[in-house]
Amino acid sequence: MQNVEKLHQLGRRSRFVFLSDKRLCKRPPGSLTSLVAGLLFGLLAAVGSYQTSQNPRNVWLSLATAGTLAAVMGFRFLNSWKFMPAGLMTLASALMLVKIITGMLKTRPHKT
Repeated sequence: MQNVEKLHQLGRRSRFVFLSDKRLCKRPPGSLTSLVAGLLFGLLAAVGSYQTSQNPRNVWLSLATAGTLAAVMGFRFLNSWKFMPAGLMTLASALMLVKIITGMLKTRPHKT
């Protein structure tokens, strides 16, 4: 049970990576769209993490958030080949997808 709690703590902390993206990368003034998207995905990751901590089988919001972010930022990374911020967010989102999927496989009921 302690390993599950460690995974939940990782999920809770990952939302700060999404929210702090604006501090890690010096964006030019006027990139309001990027700021709003970062805050939206950070908020969705936080709500998804809270839902998963309440019910480990309720991972759909976290899965959709991490999957969408991985796809969008992966597309941006492939177009620009710049690690900051697109590559970093792709890597963080892909790791969250792996965490969520492995958690789904561990918490599903087994037939006996």
